[in-house]
Amino acid sequence: MTSSNERVKADNYTLRAQKSMEVDASGQAISGSIVKYDDDGDYTYIGRAIPGSATSSAVWSIKRITDATGDILWADSSTDALMIWDNRKDNTYTYG
Repeated sequence: MTSSNERVKADNYTLRAQKSMEVDASGQAISGSIVKYDDDGDYTYIGRAIPGSATSSAVWSIKRITDATGDILWADSSTDALMIWDNRKDNTYTYG
């Protein structure tokens, strides 16, 4: 098992994400998750999927944090991994 911690600081709050995955003898990921971040100045988007997932596949859970308030909302009000990371900002999803 390998793991790493990552911290992102913004104004008065800190986001902490843990990335971990189980690897086979050759170092290939066999379980766990990957985390992506996107901070556009107004919102911070955080997506999670299994290792090797394409950003264009509907296998992501995506949450959006309002930078000014720290409010956390999920894409289509769901924590399920059914979203596409590439569509996080293009009005495909409503956040609630």
